[in-house]
Amino acid sequence: MKSVDNQSFLRFLDRANQISSLTDLGQLLDQTLAFAFDIFGAQFGTLYLRTLPSNQQDEFELILKAIKEQGSDSGTYNQDVINQKVVLYTGPIMEALSQHKITETEIQQPFPLSTYVPLGELPVCPGTNMLILPLAVNDEILGSIHLYAYEPGIAETLSPFIQRLATEIDKLIRINAYQHYNERLKELIEYIGRIGSSLDRDQILKTIIADATELLGAEASSLFLVDEATGDSVLKIASNMDVLSIEEVRIPPGKGIIGATIQTGISTLVDDSTQDKRHYNRVDKESGFNTRSLVAVPLKTRPIALGEELGSTEERIIGALESLNKKEGAFDQNDIELLKTLANQTATVLQIAEIYSDANSLFMDIIKALAAAIDAKDPYTVGHSHRVSTFAIAVARQLGLSPDVIQHIRIGGLLHDIGKIGVPDAILLKPGKLTQEEYSWMKKHPEVGENIMSQVRMLHNALPCLGEHHEKVDGTGYPRGLKGDQISLLGRIIAVADVFDAITSDRPYRAGVSVEDGITILREGIGTQFDEICAKAIIELIQNGKIIPHLNCA
Repeated sequence: MKSVDNQSFLRFLDRANQISSLTDLGQLLDQTLAFAFDIFGAQFGTLYLRTLPSNQQDEFELILKAIKEQGSDSGTYNQDVINQKVVLYTGPIMEALSQHKITETEIQQPFPLSTYVPLGELPVCPGTNMLILPLAVNDEILGSIHLYAYEPGIAETLSPFIQRLATEIDKLIRINAYQHYNERLKELIEYIGRIGSSLDRDQILKTIIADATELLGAEASSLFLVDEATGDSVLKIASNMDVLSIEEVRIPPGKGIIGATIQTGISTLVDDSTQDKRHYNRVDKESGFNTRSLVAVPLKTRPIALGEELGSTEERIIGALESLNKKEGAFDQNDIELLKTLANQTATVLQIAEIYSDANSLFMDIIKALAAAIDAKDPYTVGHSHRVSTFAIAVARQLGLSPDVIQHIRIGGLLHDIGKIGVPDAILLKPGKLTQEEYSWMKKHPEVGENIMSQVRMLHNALPCLGEHHEKVDGTGYPRGLKGDQISLLGRIIAVADVFDAITSDRPYRAGVSVEDGITILREGIGTQFDEICAKAIIELIQNGKIIPHLNCA
C-alpha cells in the first residue's frame, strides 16, 4: 500500500471540506467525481447513484449521475447519457456493491458504460485497471464511483475522503426529497381545497384528473368506476387521451392492472407495463395512448353518517384512479401515498356530488371527507374527528358562543387531526407504545395540519383548532408550549373534546375508560391540562346526557 505525504493529505482534506459545503446536489456529485478522479490519477470515471432499494436481492439498479474524462471539465462528457439506468445482476461491480468492498480489478469488457457510450468513444479497453468505490452511508449502499486507468495502491489510504463526501451526498438527497415532498403535500391540500369549487359532477371529475396528472408529474391520468350491474371497470374520464366514446372503454372484472387494483383494494406501481402480464393493452388500443408505467390506487368510500348516527360503516371500492407515464424519473411510494390521499377525496366527492346540490352542503361534506380520510387510516379511530367536532360544538353552545365561531369550531373539530397525513402509517397504526423518536414524529401533526390547511383561505379562522388542540394550560403541551390564555378559546375547546373521546374509546394498546373515569380525568386535569371553563362545560353536558361518548363495546 502506498502512503500519502502530509502535504498532499492536508490538501485533499481541505478540498473535501470545500466540496462538502456545496448545497446543489448536481454540483456536489460532479465535484465528488472530479475529486476522486484527481486524487487517484484516473483517465476516465463515472459516478452512479442507486435508485430506491430493489425488492429483489440479486440486483442493483444504478443511475448514471456524473462522467469525466481526462482533459475535460467535470460533467461535460456525454451529457446525453446522464440519468440513464443500468441494472447489475453479476460481475465485479455487483460483487463490490453487495459486499460493500473497495475493489481493484481489470476490465474484461466495457460494462456497464457500453450500454450508453458507443464503444468507439470509450477511452478504456479490456485489460485496463478499474477501481470500484462503493458509496456507503450507515451500511447502506448509496451508489458507487468507477475509475479507469487509475494509480493503483492508494485506494485504502484515500477512499475515506470519498466516503466523507458520500455522507454529504446522502444529506442533500434527503433534504431535497423532504423539501420536494412537502411542496407536493402543499399542492395536494390546495387541490383538495379546490374540489368543492363546483357542484357540477363532471367538472369535479375534470378537476381531480387534472390535479392528479400535475401532482404526480404524469403524462395522463384516468378514473374508472365499477358498473354495479356487470362488475366491469368503466373509464369515466381521462386526461391527454384520444377517446371518442370514453364510456365504451370497459375492462372485465379482475382484468388488467386497474381490475386487479379494484378487486384486491391494493395500490399498484408498475415500472414497465409491457413486462406486466396483467396489463390490458386493449385500453391503449381504444384510447390511442401508449402506457409505459403507471401507479393505480383504489377508490374507497365509506358512507358519511349524518345527524346522530355516528357509528362506523362498511368501506367499499367503487373504482380506481391511475396516473400514467412519469415524465421525469420513476413512480415511487410517495406517489402512491399522494394519489391515495387524492383518491380518498375523489371517492368522497363522487358520493357527495350524487346527493347534494347545495354549495354549503358540498363544502361541509368535503371537510368531513378530509377528516374521514385521516380517521380511516386507523380502524380504531373511525368517526373520531366527527365526534370531536360534535362534542366541541356542544361545548361552544354551552358557553354561548356566536354561530360564526361555532361554525369555525365545527370545521376545526373535523380537521384537527389532518396533519396525520404526514405521519408514517408504521407509527400511526403501531399497536404498542411509541418510542421516543416515533412520539416525536407524532407530535408534529398539529403544526403540520395547521401549515398545510393554511393554504385554504376559507379555513383560516379554524386553524387554531388544528394547531393548538394538544397545548396544555400549564405550558407543557405541544407543539409550541403555549400557556393559559396564549391558547385560543377554540384550541381549548377542541382539546377537552379530543381528550374525552380519546380516553373513552378503545385503542389497540388499551381499552377505553368508563364515562365516570373520563369525567374524573377531566376534573383532575383542570388548571394543568385543561381550561377550567371548557372542562366544566363538557362535564356538565356529559352528566346531563347531552354528550354521549362512543364506547367501543364488543
